[in-house]
Amino acid sequence: MTYSSGRRSHAAALLIALATVMGCAGSDDTPLAPVDDNPFRALVAGSDTTLDIATWNLKEFALAGDQTVALVAEAITAMNLDVVALQEVAQGSRFNQLVAQLPGWSGHRAPSGGEWSLAYLWRSDTITLGPDGLREIYPDENTPFPRAPLVFDLVFGGE
Repeated sequence: MTYSSGRRSHAAALLIALATVMGCAGSDDTPLAPVDDNPFRALVAGSDTTLDIATWNLKEFALAGDQTVALVAEAITAMNLDVVALQEVAQGSRFNQLVAQLPGWSGHRAPSGGEWSLAYLWRSDTITLGPDGLREIYPDENTPFPRAPLVFDLVFGGE
């Protein structure tokens, strides 16, 4: 069967129109998430019995200001982690704002690194600082490390 280009155009237009109508048809049965619910609930990774750590490169945190801070706080809250290691924490004041939006959490941003700074967030009820606390190592070794590594000596569950 051979189609002329006119018939192909009409068939293509009909398929596009049908796909658009079908794609717009929705169900009112179940909303994706309640309006006041945390949109990051699907990110739950931690449990109450294990040490749960994540690392996250925030790329020049916080580019969109208050909105970025709020969204990162919601995501961290939803993940149910004990420790979050952050990279590229550009603005110390925004990092402090993030810690303030995470009740029950503590935080530390490395003193060096500028917009490439490293930071840690930890749940105060599950994590305490170990004897060596938080410290940068190899601060003058720019060749192997673009920023000084930030070591976190922590205690989880008393151990």
